[in-house]
Amino acid sequence: MKLNEFATILIEVSLDLRLPRSISEEVRDKNTLAGLKNLKIDGILSQLMGTLISGAFTVPLLVTLGASSFHIGLYSAVISLMTVSQLFSYMLVKKSKSRKMISVISSLLARSILFLLGLFLLWGLITNVVLFLLVLSLFYFISNVSSGSFKYWMLDFVPKKIRGDYFANRMRDALIISSLIGSLVAIYIDSFGGGSVKSYDLAFLIASFTGLIGVYFLSRVPEPTLRYHTTFNLTILKETMGNADIRKHLRAIFLIYLAINISFPFYVYYMISRLGLSILYVFLFTILGQISTILSLPKWGSLIDRFGAKPVLKFSVRAFAVVLLLWPFTTLPDKYFFSIILVGLIYVLTGLVIGGLNLSSSLISYSLVIDEKKNISMSLNDIFIGLGSLTGSILGALLSIPSRFMELSLTFNLFYPEKLTFYFIDLKGLDFLFVLSSVLMLLLSPFFSKYRLEKSVDEEKNYVELVVGIRRYIRSFKNSVLIVNGKINKNRRTK
Repeated sequence: MKLNEFATILIEVSLDLRLPRSISEEVRDKNTLAGLKNLKIDGILSQLMGTLISGAFTVPLLVTLGASSFHIGLYSAVISLMTVSQLFSYMLVKKSKSRKMISVISSLLARSILFLLGLFLLWGLITNVVLFLLVLSLFYFISNVSSGSFKYWMLDFVPKKIRGDYFANRMRDALIISSLIGSLVAIYIDSFGGGSVKSYDLAFLIASFTGLIGVYFLSRVPEPTLRYHTTFNLTILKETMGNADIRKHLRAIFLIYLAINISFPFYVYYMISRLGLSILYVFLFTILGQISTILSLPKWGSLIDRFGAKPVLKFSVRAFAVVLLLWPFTTLPDKYFFSIILVGLIYVLTGLVIGGLNLSSSLISYSLVIDEKKNISMSLNDIFIGLGSLTGSILGALLSIPSRFMELSLTFNLFYPEKLTFYFIDLKGLDFLFVLSSVLMLLLSPFFSKYRLEKSVDEEKNYVELVVGIRRYIRSFKNSVLIVNGKINKNRRTK
C-alpha cells in the first residue's frame, strides 16, 4: 500500500468521513464519489484552518501586539479588500483552461505563506501590527484567487441533485471537528500561553499544516469540462453591469455592508477590551454564531421559496440593525451578571440574520442575469460586499478614534437612604459605532425597493406576510415554552 493511500484511509477512519448513504446511492460514478470524498476531507481541513486564523484568534493576537480599535478596523479592511483578487482567477482560468490548477496552486501558495507566518510568530520575528497585517494580506489575496476558481469549478463538479445535502453534510462535519480542535487551542492559549505573542503560533502552525494537507485532497478531485467559457474581461463586465437591476442590487448591497462593517469588525475586540472575556469565551461565542448560521440556512431557504429572496433580504437587514442595538446593553455602565447571556444571544441572532442576508443576496445576483453571466454576477456580488465591507471597516477604524472620548448616559438616581444609580442606557466608545451602524442600515434598507426580482410578484405584500409569519412563529414558540414550564412547575408542586 502506498503512503498516500494509507494516509487517506487513516484520516477517513479516525474522523469517520464517509459520505451519507443518500448521496452514495444517488451518485453512481466511482470517480465522482471518490472526488466527493476527497472534497469533503479538504473542506473539513480548510474549515479548521479558517477557524484557527479567524477573528477569534487573530484579534486577540493583534491586541497582544499592541493593536488599538483603529488597527482592528484596518484588519477587517484588509480582508475585505483582498476579495477583489477573485477577478484575477477568471483571467488565469482563461489562460490555463483549468479551474482546478488555479485553485490548487493558489491554495498551496497561500497556505505556505500561512506556515511562514506561524514560524515568524514562533521565532519572534513579528513584533508589530503592520508587519503582521502585511503578511496576512498576502495570504488573503492569494486565497481569494483560489476561492474564485474553486466556486466556478464546484458548480460543474458537484451534481445539482445532491449539492445542497452534500455541502450541508460537509459543513456540519467540518464545524464539529474545527470546534473541538479550536476549543483545545483556545484552552492552551488561555492556560499556558501567558498572554505572549508566541503562544498564538500553535494556532497558525496547526492551521497551515491542516491547510497544506487539504491541498493534497483537493488535488485529487476531478475537474469536469467547462460548461461555459465566459471569463472575466471588460466586455463581459460591461454587459453584466448593463443590467439596471444588477446595478441597483450591487449598489444596495455595497451600502448595507458599508453600514454593517462600521461596527461588525469590533465584536471580538469589544468582548476582550470592554468585557474582559477570555479567548475560550470569544471562540465559543464565534462558533455559536456559525452554528446558528448553518442551522438557519434550510429555514431561510424555505422562506425564500415561499416569500421570495427580496423580502427575506429586507427582513434580514432590518433584523440585523436591531441586533446591533443590543451591544450597548452588555455594559450598564460596566460588565454585569447578564452580560455573558446577552453576548450569547447577540451571536445567535447575528448568525441567524447573516444566514438570511448572505443566502438571499447571492440568490438575487444569480437570478438577475442569464446563464452565461451567472458566475460573473455572483463574483460581482461578493466583490461589492467586499468593497462595502472595506469602506465600512475604514470608516469604523477612523470613527473609533474620536469615539474613545465620547460618553452618553441616561440614569435615574435615588438618594434614600444613600445614593443609588440606575442606568437605562450608557453609550461609551464603540457603543456609538453600533448605534450608527444600526441607524444607517434602517435608513438604507429602502434601496432594495428600487428594483424588482420578479415583475409579477408583489414584494412589499410578501414582506409584510413574512414579518407577520415570523411574529406568529415567535409568539407560538413563546407560548409553548410557557406551557411546558407551567407543566413542569405543576408536576413539582404535585410531588
